[in-house]
Amino acid sequence: MRVASRVAQVLWTWGIDFGTGEALGVRQTCTRPRESIPQVQRTWATHPPRLLTLGIAVHTTTSMPSRLRRNDEAGHSHFWTVSCQDRLTFFWHDNMRGVVVDALRQLQARFGICLIAYVIMPEHVHVVLYPHTRGDDRPVLVSRLWHAFKQHIGFHGEECLRGFWRLHGRLWSEPLNKRAHGATGKQQIMETRGYDFNIDHQDTLLQKIDYCHKNQVTRGLVAGAEQWPWSSYRFYELNDCSVLPMDWNGRWPIVW
Repeated sequence: MRVASRVAQVLWTWGIDFGTGEALGVRQTCTRPRESIPQVQRTWATHPPRLLTLGIAVHTTTSMPSRLRRNDEAGHSHFWTVSCQDRLTFFWHDNMRGVVVDALRQLQARFGICLIAYVIMPEHVHVVLYPHTRGDDRPVLVSRLWHAFKQHIGFHGEECLRGFWRLHGRLWSEPLNKRAHGATGKQQIMETRGYDFNIDHQDTLLQKIDYCHKNQVTRGLVAGAEQWPWSSYRFYELNDCSVLPMDWNGRWPIVW
């Protein structure tokens, strides 16, 4: 696979303008200060959906269970599979996919890790990353990255869902509408557990990248990988940095 070294900065990510409900083509997260979020109208219901409650409790996800083991090995890359709660299609809408993109960008900026590949599917996300800060042989703990990633999605994702609900009076699937009305017990977006696979061979790394780039085609979401902007395929094959640039320059072993 031919991979050129590219340095670029994302100029935009999809967001929701809570004043108009329109998607914005500028860098923006789906948030405003809590005091600026309109109060839920009393006429909606005597007991409004839990989704619309303006408390912060439903925003955050729980931390990883202490009994869940992670292999934080120096020099290893990692392949993640992170699923939505109960396989609900939270990431069907572009605004929610933008939240995931921004969560990955936060991992790059906050922890300085090397992001290698990703794909955002309607109900789960795959990520390939090298969890080291540039120039540091010690790995960043995967549990820290995992928690930060899911916490960002939990907080900003709920803000996006609220904005969509206020604009349309519903979400884009009946199971999500039931969740908004409190029909399901759990109110988090992401599952607490996930799949984390250590990569220490080049062939395995290329296989996982290829899996990310083919997943949307295999599922029948698009006819060709280039038609799905929510993966790293377009960056590597079309030199498209418009959504999220990757950090890997294609060399093995990875030097970061």
